Amino acid sequence: MSRWSSPAPSIRFDAIGLIAPARQPVVDHGTYSLIVRPAAGEGMSVLPPGNGRADRAADIALNTADGSFPRHFTDQLELYRNFEFKPMRQHDYEATAERSETLVYVAARA
Repeated sequence: MSRWSSPAPSIRFDAIGLIAPARQPVVDHGTYSLIVRPAAGEGMSVLPPGNGRADRAADIALNTADGSFPRHFTDQLELYRNFEFKPMRQHDYEATAERSETLVYVAARA
């Protein structure tokens, strides 16, 4: 029976900043998963580990001392592993904008 199994493949995500997350089991989905229903005004997303920056001196010192990561570095790891999603935040950017501009493209004349 042991001859039938082989080690599970894993993937290493590169560091954003100076610290990289631990290797993860290979899963069959992308590095950023997004589901959006524009007509309904809703969406869901999930990020793999390591998509938060970890380049501040305090982050590096903590990782070196006890192996822990910054708050948002691995916070979606279980969702990612289990093919689950979190709701995307909805925000009315137009209501809180300091200003708004409309850009109009004018083709150059030949």
